[in-house]
Amino acid sequence: MDKKETEFLLVDDDRIVLMLHEASLIRNKLCASPKSFTNGPDALQYIRANYDSGKDFIVLLDIYMPEMDGWEFIEILRDENKIERTHVIIVTSSVDIPDRLKVDDYPEVLHMVIKALKKQDIEEIRQHPKLSHLLM
Repeated sequence: MDKKETEFLLVDDDRIVLMLHEASLIRNKLCASPKSFTNGPDALQYIRANYDSGKDFIVLLDIYMPEMDGWEFIEILRDENKIERTHVIIVTSSVDIPDRLKVDDYPEVLHMVIKALKKQDIEEIRQHPKLSHLLM
């Protein structure tokens, strides 16, 4: 199977977290040049503008952001039929049980990790059955 073109999008309102996650993805050779967004609307606009290219998007998404939370981001992708090739990984500082349970309401969320990304998290993403074919 040919490798599909895949882009990593990082969405978090904290620029330091974005910088750390970008460095982690690059250092662990998961992605050479992730794109970072400090809010959901900008990331949505990017997906809208590039979705018809046929590429897949792996989105590392924060839940709690001021302009639009991660759940709303996912719901908009659903409503606009832009979710099929958009693979969501929640990256959050929340350890709340309700947040962990809410993930079950969103089949688009493939994985949830606690900030900041660790090498083990990167390996779990790399080996995830729904992502591994995109990352070979």
